[in-house]
Amino acid sequence: MKVLFLAAEMAPLVKVGGLADVAGSLPPALRALGHDVRGFLPFYRRFLDPAACRPLGRNLRLWGLEYPLHYTEEPGFPVYLLEADGLYDRPGVYGEGGDGYHDNDLRYGVFAAAGAALGEAAGWRPDLLHLHDWHAAATAVHARLQGGPPTLLTIHNLAYQGVFARESLGRLGFAADLFHPGAVEFHGQVNVLKGGLVAAGRVGTVSPTYAGEICTRDYGEGLEGVLANLAHPPVGILNGLDQARWNPAADAAVEPVDAGNPRPGKAANKARVARELDLEEGRPLAGMVTRLAAQKGVDLVVEALPDLLASGLNLAVLGDGDRELLRSLEEASRDHPGRLAFRREFNDPLARRIYAGSDLFLVPSRFEPCGLTQMIAMRYGSVPVVRRTGGLADTVRDGEDGFVFAAAKAQALVEAVRRALASLEGGRGQEWLELVRRGMSRDFSWDRSAGRYAELYRETAEVGA
Repeated sequence: MKVLFLAAEMAPLVKVGGLADVAGSLPPALRALGHDVRGFLPFYRRFLDPAACRPLGRNLRLWGLEYPLHYTEEPGFPVYLLEADGLYDRPGVYGEGGDGYHDNDLRYGVFAAAGAALGEAAGWRPDLLHLHDWHAAATAVHARLQGGPPTLLTIHNLAYQGVFARESLGRLGFAADLFHPGAVEFHGQVNVLKGGLVAAGRVGTVSPTYAGEICTRDYGEGLEGVLANLAHPPVGILNGLDQARWNPAADAAVEPVDAGNPRPGKAANKARVARELDLEEGRPLAGMVTRLAAQKGVDLVVEALPDLLASGLNLAVLGDGDRELLRSLEEASRDHPGRLAFRREFNDPLARRIYAGSDLFLVPSRFEPCGLTQMIAMRYGSVPVVRRTGGLADTVRDGEDGFVFAAAKAQALVEAVRRALASLEGGRGQEWLELVRRGMSRDFSWDRSAGRYAELYRETAEVGA
């Protein structure tokens, strides 16, 4: 089957979050199954390697304008790039300084409409369009109206819906007659994701538990009614992990960690992180690599800090995001030198060393569609402590390869950490070693999930556009 992936980011070309990892690693797994999968991405000139991109020699005509197409195979599969320098040649992907660009309606309205027309312009007609998040959701609307290919819309995070004022209809490529509850209108505004959900042939999410959660009031972000009344319920397929990209035995950023005998490598990385972050040595180390947001439960960690530090562990936090959480962590790191290290940045090599050097890894999310950090942590020999939600519930087994708590409360996190520390420090550490080994041996590759996607593609094609 010929499948076109449409996403606003795609690793390793452009990466902001987990969406990029999925959009960059699932296509090769599907191609290994015999499917001709190609990508479509805005031409973010400042983020792409010009030497790896070349003009396709074709333009895409849209709304009376000509948009040049480019082409690259840098991710290991073909990717078409839409050039519109006024829209995508900017310092940021979605925005700057924590604020989205004021014209994101136009930027992704053009991208989504172009996705529906790409097949004819590129001379390669897909059998199915796989759309990712709100940035590409409008493609489902255009494809249905134009009699285009069937569409599968995957929700990576329902909290981001692309909501704009009614005046944005034209900038999004929507005709005025689409502004009604059966299409893109939602509480007097344009909701791009909602329009895509209604128009798509099938809807998917990135973990089985999250697929059920989003149909409830607690997790539905206002769209639970729409999701619960789809002709076909959302299908949850767990994200995979690029095993070659995340390989602690061959990662140049860390000291090698052997899954059969992880202790020497873990000890070397732990000492390296302690030196790099000025942390006291000889204590258990908890790591956290995350976007600083309430969704990620970072406020729970801040509230729990006195008890966490009193338990004897050190904490290394890497990330950026909410200003108030930044301030709290910066103050706490000054108040607890040698015990708490906070780095306000996205630093991939340092992140890998924290994964490889930490004993515990904290993922106390209020909701988590899938999450890759807990998978990476296990692969690098760090035992995750997670809240039971979404993909965390689907990947971490309490007492077997991690520790799980239910309530989104600081005390629940503290109690789970204390259970983990009791295992780490109990006896001669054999129980902990088995926890680490079981986590490192988990198969989070894309193989199984790619096969399930192939089945869903066939089902979607049978449903039609």
